[in-house]
Amino acid sequence: MTVASSGTSDLSGAHLHRATVPASDLAAIDGVAVTSVPRTLIDLGRHRPLATAVAAMDHALRKGMVTGAELEAVVLACWNWPRIGTA
Repeated sequence: MTVASSGTSDLSGAHLHRATVPASDLAAIDGVAVTSVPRTLIDLGRHRPLATAVAAMDHALRKGMVTGAELEAVVLACWNWPRIGTA
């Protein structure tokens, strides 16, 4: 879960990432703010095992949920973030 970089809260049972999320990387599901599909997939590529990230990206690409260009745009926008080379 991503929380504001200036936040001090903790959430029991959750792994928190403190970061600023640009508006372009946000979406809403049933009124709840979530990261967009491209951002979520790149975050998986940064933080999860290769097989997990590849499976998620492959599924999203095959289902038309994201394009390669959208994934590339997130990578380029986040070029200096930790583990972006992994993604």
